[in-house]
Amino acid sequence: MKKFRNIIFYFFVNTILLFSQDIDRYLGLINEGRIKDVISALPELEALYKNDPSIHYLRALVTEDAEKALLIYRDILKNYPDHKFADDVAMRIGEYLFSRGLYTQASKQFRLVPLVYSTTDHAQRATDLMVNSYLAIGHRDSAAFYIRQIRLLHSSLEFDKYGLASLIDPPKEAKLVKLDDAKVSAKLKNRKPVWNGPKANPKIPKSGPSKSKDFVAQVGAFSKYQNAQRIKNLLVQGGFNAEIVEVPSAGRRLHAVRIVRFYSFEEAEKEGEQVKMKFGLEYRVLNRPK
Repeated sequence: MKKFRNIIFYFFVNTILLFSQDIDRYLGLINEGRIKDVISALPELEALYKNDPSIHYLRALVTEDAEKALLIYRDILKNYPDHKFADDVAMRIGEYLFSRGLYTQASKQFRLVPLVYSTTDHAQRATDLMVNSYLAIGHRDSAAFYIRQIRLLHSSLEFDKYGLASLIDPPKEAKLVKLDDAKVSAKLKNRKPVWNGPKANPKIPKSGPSKSKDFVAQVGAFSKYQNAQRIKNLLVQGGFNAEIVEVPSAGRRLHAVRIVRFYSFEEAEKEGEQVKMKFGLEYRVLNRPK
């Protein structure tokens, strides 16, 4: 029995290795411009590895219809946010939006690449296109705000070329100067305080019935804790009260990122809309989550 298990394990490991090699080989063919070779091989690959997102990724890369490719990319990012090609997929979605002149949507997409995928090779290009998108719609302050966030994770990038230094690092406010008593005029120094009598005691309002905060806005659920932590850090830096909670899902444990907690559905939804507007992240409001 043990020998049989070892054979299965060996077969499983080798299948994964061979598949990984196949993907790299076909990506190399695409880079060489041999698109037809990849297209001809796809039916066999889809039959062998139909549930693997890498196959969907290859399919999108060789799809000539940009809108059909966009649907595939969005499906990959929605269902496989931890996939090794996720950062490249996110970039391709942003590039499509940018090419269509949808600069508001493009800016939200591009800023996620360096903020969510901290090890991405696309950080500089994504930041460049994010800034160009914001400048195209006149949102210089927003560009500067997200440059500051990105700089915390990618300090080696080039930020000076954008011409936004005064917004990215505004001059510090002038400090208050302590006055020298010897130079204070006699009129101010000898001024007697005017006393208008005691103030009436403030009325202390009676406490109303207590309510519990039963609602949260859940931003996402990730299989890898590191990805959930990156989203949480992004939200906290943006001024949101975020937490990570382990939740069961189809027999496994996911790490849910939530904005907490609110008295009503409307309050949670309002905060969720702020998250979506700031970072382009989708959300859903939950009532009394565990």
